[in-house]
Amino acid sequence: MITPELKDSILNQLINLFNDDKEVISFYELATTLNTKPALIEMILKQFYEQSLLSQYTPFLGEGEAYFELSANAFDLQYIGGFKAKEELLKLNLDKLSLEIESLKNSTPEAAERISTIIANIATVATFMFK
Repeated sequence: MITPELKDSILNQLINLFNDDKEVISFYELATTLNTKPALIEMILKQFYEQSLLSQYTPFLGEGEAYFELSANAFDLQYIGGFKAKEELLKLNLDKLSLEIESLKNSTPEAAERISTIIANIATVATFMFK
């Protein structure tokens, strides 16, 4: 199963490989290290490329390996806490939205403006998360 924790582990491994000046990754070795399946590793790496965490991603057909180059976005994401932090932020915003909606039941029009701001924040996070 693909989880934020698995994505964070893969991201950390890629950054560690980068620090060792390696730019080729084995889906099988990484899957063994992280106790998952090579197919999941490959899927997540493709997603990393689509999310611009990798500036280059070229799998070697039939060899279970890929050439990659990290982008600065990968380091930025790791710095802010990775995929798990993004998930937690989304949950916190949703909880805040729920509380604000409850308070609107007996509130004034100003509350509607607060809700609009919260919804805009959630939309921003969701756009980045599901990019």
